[in-house]
Parts: sequence; C-alpha cells; structure tokens
Amino acid sequence: MRHITAILLVVAALAAACTGGSRRAEIEARKAALKHKQDSTLLASQQELAQVDSLLEVAKAEHDALHQWVMKNATRLNDQSPEVVRLNRLRAHRDSLQVQWETLGAKIKYIRKVKGETPPSLPEEEEKVESETPPSLPEGEEKVESEK
Repeated sequence: MRHITAILLVVAALAAACTGGSRRAEIEARKAALKHKQDSTLLASQQELAQVDSLLEVAKAEHDALHQWVMKNATRLNDQSPEVVRLNRLRAHRDSLQVQWETLGAKIKYIRKVKGETPPSLPEEEEKVESETPPSLPEGEEKVESEK
C-alpha cells in the first residue's frame, strides 16, 4: 500500500512538473499570437483607413460642388428635384464615410495604446490645442476679475 501511494505521489509530481513547463510555453505562445494579431490588425486598419480617407475626400469634393450648385439654383428647385435628392444621398454617404474614418482612427489609436506605442502627432490635434488657448489681451489692458 505504501508503495502504491509513493508511486502515485511521484507520478503526480512528474505530471505537475511537465504541465508547468508547457503552461509557460503556452503563455508565451499566446503572447506571441496576441502581438501578431495586434500587428496584423493595426496594418489592416491603417490600409483600410487610407482607402476610406481617399473615398471621403472624393465624396466631400463631390458634395461641396453639388451643394454650391444647388444653393445657386435654389429658387427654381424643390425638395423632390433630382439634384436635391442626389445631394441628400451624397451627404448621407459622406457622413457614413466620416463615421467609418473616425472609427478606424479610434481603433488604430486603441491598438497603439494597448501595444504601448506612441502615435505620431496629428496636425489637427496641434491646431485644436492652439485654438483652445484664449487670445492675449492687447498691451496696456489688464485682466479684470469679476467680484462675487
């Protein structure tokens, strides 16, 4: 009976030792797979964003041109005229592409955040920061705080 118990303990110890190494290898394999998945998803998202960006620029230009034409001829057009209907469809298409563009941008930003990368600064963000600062007062004028 003691021999059977000792043999079972040895087998259990060997099994635990063998699975411990394979668990580490499995964890490392999963980490590598996650990194590969993040890299491939980031690349695919960036490529899709480039395509959507091109389509969005075309849609914006087409919408703006038709919008200007409709506004010039607004007095002789009604809501059901083909030009107005086409303008509304272009607006919906442009807005859809804009949402897709923003979603892909957020996806790319999130993947970079998870990976620990710092994204390159975007010109739009830099302009926003500059425009959020209040204009300076002309020389000779002092800031007056309101009394409470």
